[in-house]
Amino acid sequence: MKKVVYLGESQKKVCVSLDGPALRIQRYQKANVWLPLSQISYVVCSHQTQWKTDALLACMQTSILLIFSSTHGKVAGYCVGEIQPSLEMSEVWLSYWEHHHQGESFYQWHENTVRHSIMMMAKHLHIPNPRLHHNGAMQDLTHKVFDQFSQHQVHKIQEELQELLHAWLVSELFELGWPLEVLCAAQFRPDLSMCMVDHLHWENQIIVIQLLQKYPQTIQREHIIAAFEQHKHHFKKQFSSYWHDFYHWLAMHHSFV
Repeated sequence: MKKVVYLGESQKKVCVSLDGPALRIQRYQKANVWLPLSQISYVVCSHQTQWKTDALLACMQTSILLIFSSTHGKVAGYCVGEIQPSLEMSEVWLSYWEHHHQGESFYQWHENTVRHSIMMMAKHLHIPNPRLHHNGAMQDLTHKVFDQFSQHQVHKIQEELQELLHAWLVSELFELGWPLEVLCAAQFRPDLSMCMVDHLHWENQIIVIQLLQKYPQTIQREHIIAAFEQHKHHFKKQFSSYWHDFYHWLAMHHSFV
């Protein structure tokens, strides 16, 4: 089974080079690690990760997606080799925005999915009468749970989890054959991967609470990554449901191709 590789868990420099059929990871005051290319699903790079050109090319030639994260909880850019064949769905998505610059139908559908996610989160945490918009729901969550913790610590965990979630969603869409440039925001079109982050954002809050309860003092990046990986089956279930609904919404606009 292929695995996700997370690079740059600390502020120390990480260097990635090619060593035969594997990536060689060199870290400050730590033993080198070799990762066979055949066992890598995708790579998330953050902080001070330095890549040798041969390693980049090897990943591109073997269709390993490299995702570079910003410090603001979202993907900053990608590195990808041969592009997968474009799906008809991605063409319909582009066509929709050519005909509906304001995107009323999409935004209404998207807001409904987010409200449903907030309701599910509130039910899980026993929050009565939740407000079904982002700011109100976050205030409800703060009063219920987050007030007892450092707001700086809460925000840091939320940001790092969002970064991991965004990277994973990009990799999932890439696997489905969506050209990455189609995912990005354009003049009228929103960033589809970030729309999905909005939907799954509330599932992330469950992980934040679990981490704060388990590590009330100091939470390391490796703890956040481990918690995210353990929770990934929940994300996959919700992503599958979102994708199913999105497919049907998009099919309604097939006539615009």
